[in-house]
Amino acid sequence: MLDLVKTVAKFLPGYLTSVVKLFTGPKTYIDQHNNSDEDFQDCLLFAALSFGIAISLTPQIFLPNGDIAKGLVTTFAFYLVGVFLGAAVTLTACRLAGGEATFRPAEK
Repeated sequence: MLDLVKTVAKFLPGYLTSVVKLFTGPKTYIDQHNNSDEDFQDCLLFAALSFGIAISLTPQIFLPNGDIAKGLVTTFAFYLVGVFLGAAVTLTACRLAGGEATFRPAEK
């Protein structure tokens, strides 16, 4: 448990800059962070931290009768559906504009 707290505490200072980089240049951000297993662990930590922040900002009205477990599962399900719908809309818009969605630049 202490290792988890140390890892999160080490990751927190760069979290806001990572969010800004992700929103301003998603393909570049993913390309830079898609190289090794350690990067994958950092990406999972980023996703977990983002979900934790989203849960903490969720109003208590979404927690039915104070049941935290049910509220977390429901919020996670809505969050996951939102991510998939957002990805589908982005992919559809890219295809309609005639673009191709690739993560890595073409080899020269």
